Amino acid sequence: MENQIYGLSAAAWFIPLLFLSISLIWAHFQKKEKQFFGKIPSFSREQLILVGQTLLFLLVVGIVIDRVAVLLQFNDTQAVTATAAFFASIPLTAIVFFVFGALAEEMFFRGVLFHEIGKWPSIVLFALAHGGYFSIVEVIGALAAGYVLVRTRERAASIFPGFVAHALYNLVAVFILIWVT
Repeated sequence: MENQIYGLSAAAWFIPLLFLSISLIWAHFQKKEKQFFGKIPSFSREQLILVGQTLLFLLVVGIVIDRVAVLLQFNDTQAVTATAAFFASIPLTAIVFFVFGALAEEMFFRGVLFHEIGKWPSIVLFALAHGGYFSIVEVIGALAAGYVLVRTRERAASIFPGFVAHALYNLVAVFILIWVT
């Protein structure tokens, strides 16, 4: 388990860089930056409300999925909790993993893939990308989160409100995983 966590630490740096690089290179060569990533946010009152709504939906969905898994006695999120605790103990890695990772995922899944292959394939691939924890509960949670984040992207015509909500969700979820459980 410890070797798996150290491997994930390296992946915490590599995977977001990979998603970010692919997104930026693809958008550049396609000359579709605005189509892929949407409007630059003004963070108007409406945008901030959308961020808050998205964060609330993500938290509620995450809690409901967790409670159902516990109720069904099928909670396989130990690797997720151990990984979150490990990353949280290294501040720079935590920032990269939880904030920069959210930006890279939004650019790749809700930017490039959403535009190129559509809503549902991008949601499913987002969920499958979270399978590295070997947790079915995590994949189901990522599937639900992917749907919420795609809806936010559609409403905002931009990835940026979803990025802010995603990064805040990651930070809150880690706090809950580490300090509450």
